[in-house]
Amino acid sequence: MATQDDSSSNLFSIPSLLESAAASSAQAIALLAPDRPPIIYRELWLHVERVAATLRSLGIQREDRVAVVLPDGPEMAATFLAVSATAIFVPLNPGYRFKNSNFTFRNYNFNFVTCHLRHGQNAVELRNDMMSDLVKQTK
Repeated sequence: MATQDDSSSNLFSIPSLLESAAASSAQAIALLAPDRPPIIYRELWLHVERVAATLRSLGIQREDRVAVVLPDGPEMAATFLAVSATAIFVPLNPGYRFKNSNFTFRNYNFNFVTCHLRHGQNAVELRNDMMSDLVKQTK
């Protein structure tokens, strides 16, 4: 995934650093969380590669904003690394009551939003608000 377009700027990019860690310390622990199995560098690198490839296949580019609604934890950390390797990562709090606020998706020009609906009604409200804003934009 790491390209050599500009070797000086890519040397310390997220993909380059993770790729290097996965190559040199594949079994070393990269992420830890209470009551969760550790994530090793090889797994983290493969996850970042998969997410980045998926985002690129959806047309997401470096300047695009990707909103992510996940609780704190290893999934959020891994998703931060994966999205940041490809686009602009915009974290949104899954506990925030979007329905009762002035928050609108069109104000932020998100190109893609991902959330895990398992994390409660707020994520469902967020999705519904996003769809409502998108419908308003097309009218």
